[in-house]
Amino acid sequence: MCIRDRNQNCTTCNGRGLVRRKKTVDVSIPSGIQDGSKLRVPGVLNGRDLYLVVKIQPHPFFRREKHDIHLDLPLTLYEALLGTEIEVPTVNGKVKMKIPPETQNGMTLRLRGLGIKDRKTGSVGDQLVKIRVVLPTRLDEKERKLFQDLSSIRKENPRSHLFT
Repeated sequence: MCIRDRNQNCTTCNGRGLVRRKKTVDVSIPSGIQDGSKLRVPGVLNGRDLYLVVKIQPHPFFRREKHDIHLDLPLTLYEALLGTEIEVPTVNGKVKMKIPPETQNGMTLRLRGLGIKDRKTGSVGDQLVKIRVVLPTRLDEKERKLFQDLSSIRKENPRSHLFT
């Protein structure tokens, strides 16, 4: 409490009646909380409540939309064409995921129940994995020849529907 006489302000608070002090407070953030949510921490400021607004920093490769987690997953051309089983990161660790043969670029695969738990309903979102096929670069002569051979075998035009 600041004590001041009638003619002079307190040297600690300069007459404002408030003194700034740092205080560390442990706060438990519930899992599944959304950006912008408000938390009340009762009684930590001399018996008064502390109110916090949660700001969630973006993750380098996960995106959250409501209770679903989105991930762009790079695949090689060969993995997408032939299919494979790979490890995929989730918010709770790695899981094995089957990539079916002939998976197309931009296709979205679902990992059920690997999203965020809804604090109110208890339901759990999914992880949605969007396939991003990464084409090979710096082909050597042997690789270039193989692709040319494949090109001569398959005479497809994926743009043919644009001209009908």
